[in-house]
Amino acid sequence: MTIRRGLHSDITGRNVDTPVSWAYANSTARLAATGFVPIDIGRLAWQQDDDTVWMLKDDSPITWVILGKAVKYERHIQLDAKADGTVGNQPTQIDFFTVGGLQYPTTGSKYAFCQWEVPDDWDGTDIYFEINWFPDSGAISGTSALRWTVEYRAIAEGEVINNGTSVTLDNGVGGDTGDYSQYQTKHTRVTLTYNDANQPLVKQDHVYFKISRDTSVANDFSGSVTVSAYEMIYWSVGYPTSN
Repeated sequence: MTIRRGLHSDITGRNVDTPVSWAYANSTARLAATGFVPIDIGRLAWQQDDDTVWMLKDDSPITWVILGKAVKYERHIQLDAKADGTVGNQPTQIDFFTVGGLQYPTTGSKYAFCQWEVPDDWDGTDIYFEINWFPDSGAISGTSALRWTVEYRAIAEGEVINNGTSVTLDNGVGGDTGDYSQYQTKHTRVTLTYNDANQPLVKQDHVYFKISRDTSVANDFSGSVTVSAYEMIYWSVGYPTSN
């Protein structure tokens, strides 16, 4: 991938204020690159397989100097738990103390929705989705279980919203059988595989989630639980090539 060069006033869109001028999949691609001119000397390239950054030292012969390895860091993005969709299928909007959220009962089939855009600083590895919840009607103990299912699609701009086969994730066949006191917070995590055969992830995809409580699980907790938020967790690269 090549990022456009030129006067600042002539550069638009994603090419504005980008720290690197080129991105290469690996060293083979970087070393095979040609067509450099003297004005390119001093510009930077991102080698994506190991997140290293290289400076073009000379255009004839082409000479690269490594400047360092891009820093990766884990990012956590909070998403509101809000009621969307058909009213009859929505969990109950409720609040406890300083926390508001969506209450899921032990009967019926209730579900909620949220969406998130895959950011340009994503490093291309697996992404995690967390449900932040707590039991509100009483403690969970003994053999009681709480099972969540998360169905999603990753949709690019211009695609239909039912494109491809959706992916459904869960927190195990038997759900979560841990002991939790009333109002004790729990974060249940599922993994979005970056190269899933049905819904591979791509930067700027909008990922649409449907979150349900599976009340048919064996030993389903007999009380209600409240979801306070969702969380997206991914690794960010230190040298993104777009804003």
